[in-house]
Amino acid sequence: MRMLHRYILIAITGYLASGAGADVLEIPVKVNQDASLPCRLPMGSHKDVNVRWFSEKDGWLTSGRIVYKHQNQISVIKPAPNEWNLRIIKVTVAFEDTYTCKTEQGTVIRTVKLIIETSPKIDESASSPSRLTVKETGTAELTCAVTGSPTPEIHWYRGKNPIDIKGSVLKIPGITRYAADEYMCRAINKNGEAERRFNVTVSFAPEVTVMEPEVYAAGGEVAVMSCVVQGSPLYGTYWTMGTDVYGKPIKANWKYLVMQEDGGDGIPVKFLTLIIRKSILAHKDYGVYTCVAKGENQVAQAAVVLKEKTAVNAEEEKQKVIKYD
Repeated sequence: MRMLHRYILIAITGYLASGAGADVLEIPVKVNQDASLPCRLPMGSHKDVNVRWFSEKDGWLTSGRIVYKHQNQISVIKPAPNEWNLRIIKVTVAFEDTYTCKTEQGTVIRTVKLIIETSPKIDESASSPSRLTVKETGTAELTCAVTGSPTPEIHWYRGKNPIDIKGSVLKIPGITRYAADEYMCRAINKNGEAERRFNVTVSFAPEVTVMEPEVYAAGGEVAVMSCVVQGSPLYGTYWTMGTDVYGKPIKANWKYLVMQEDGGDGIPVKFLTLIIRKSILAHKDYGVYTCVAKGENQVAQAAVVLKEKTAVNAEEEKQKVIKYD
């Protein structure tokens, strides 16, 4: 019997020395699919040999066809007398490991690395928040942390438009107000894809510009004053009479028409128009009107002087129009 065991051991050693089973075999399997890990000896050298399976995580798993761990999912299949294949049903990520089948004497027959393939998944705890505010001229940095096997490829988009950047991090140095937008990362591998959206806001101090610093109107005419407001955040935008930015805001009523329009396309711009109705334009309505924008601990303003139209200044305004036309 000892001579037989010695013969078998010599045969196995010679088989392995020839290179068979020496390399690590990688087997990719998707989650919830079955995996079969091969372990085979040459015919004639398998008699009276007991084979055991081990894993780096769990250690000793089987001996012959006896299963010691994960009995509900692991079994040893023998499609031939010289094979001891390890079968794992409905694999989970926990089964990703390196497995080795050995003889009872410790001779390694086969080493198998089981790779569990998964579709991409966003790791929200390791990714940037979905809403991010950055000061103008600063650097916006968006991190898109992703898991998946094979390793997903990450693409970036601004709105629906692709950006020529790949990888888990998108940096925007020297960011301007016009870069405020929705950004998206899309992770792709052969098993699927995943997305994450980021709303980037760029903060900057409020700014006010009036369309015309002087407006002329006669009694019975409509007086129109307009301004452009930029700022982020904006906590208040309004017209007031006089130069006091903390004065009472003008509200729409029988005398005034107040209109406000957003710039659109994600640009932090507002257009404010104040109209004094023609039927009530009186001498007391002439004077300074101020367009006010309130930001975070900052206030911006720009004034328009409403003047009474006379024959002289009416002609001057007419000549200005002719000159610029």
